[in-house]
Amino acid sequence: VYGPVPFGFRREGNALVPLEEDLGLVRRIRELARLGQSAAEIAVVLNRDGKRWRDGSGWNWPRVRRILKNPIYRACQTNEERE
Repeated sequence: VYGPVPFGFRREGNALVPLEEDLGLVRRIRELARLGQSAAEIAVVLNRDGKRWRDGSGWNWPRVRRILKNPIYRACQTNEERE
């Protein structure tokens, strides 16, 4: 594993280990997008709900977009996305 570690994972040696609590937030982000919310709107919702990025700072649309575009999160699909 090279490069930055994606949100919702931690690095252990050469492996990425999922962090279930963070991946639950990823599922929520994907669900809000599926319901038609933009990355900016999703960031507002996350910040309003007190959710934080891994460094403790707030969410912004580039971070949300990164999660929506990264194929590593396909395993986080909701049942509706799989159908």
